[in-house]
Amino acid sequence: MSDNTDKWIKFLDPENLKGNLMSSSLYIASFELFKDYVVETVRSFFCFGYKDGQDIIGPEYLSSVQSKDKSTLKATLLWLKEMEAIDESDIELLEELRKYRNKLSHKLMDCLSPL
Repeated sequence: MSDNTDKWIKFLDPENLKGNLMSSSLYIASFELFKDYVVETVRSFFCFGYKDGQDIIGPEYLSSVQSKDKSTLKATLLWLKEMEAIDESDIELLEELRKYRNKLSHKLMDCLSPL
């Protein structure tokens, strides 16, 4: 058989495919959990109450955090950098992780395909 045929047979093997899909799914889920954790932790720092099933967030959150970027995650990271909790290399690393997450989410077959 040709080299490409062997690659496709290996790729389509149910156990290999299952493992690859599970790994990709875990990566995506882990990234989303981490992102939500970072954003919600900072957001809760500006929370000063709870009413009708909703957090009451102070206006400082909008002016201090959300105003930094249209992306809530990026704005949160910039605020954390300003507070000296993280540095630019942390932001760059998370951006690389986000790009890979997006690639897995939107172009999964390109990532898994043997060709």
